[in-house]
Amino acid sequence: MITQTSRYALRAALLIAERGDVRPVKVKEISEELGVPQNYLSKILHRLVGSGLLRSTRGPTGGFQFKKSPSEISLSSLIGELEVSEAGGARRRCLLGLPVCSDKNPCTAHGKWCKIAAAYEEFFEQTTLDDLLRRGSSPP
Repeated sequence: MITQTSRYALRAALLIAERGDVRPVKVKEISEELGVPQNYLSKILHRLVGSGLLRSTRGPTGGFQFKKSPSEISLSSLIGELEVSEAGGARRRCLLGLPVCSDKNPCTAHGKWCKIAAAYEEFFEQTTLDDLLRRGSSPP
């Protein structure tokens, strides 16, 4: 449903949100802990710096931190730019991959998929990093 780049961004964001209030988190530390290629992760994080969500500091004590509180960062704002640039459009695209699919020109899955896609988008818009951090720490 989301790209691998967005999954990496979400996982890295959670780690930065957990540790970043104390000190900047180094890309190497994130890469090793998550098992994500360091160069690829670095590019993702720098795109988040460019979008204004993260700040990056250089040097021995440098790394990445969020500019805002995790409670102010929706998952949609975090991965929105990544999804648009990688997928060539918004997240809500045709389930069957057709280039033109709309209410006026629907694919065979369009009617059912629209309802699911709307719920999916609502989840990303209404869920914050803080929501995921809190859910991850509570017992099932």
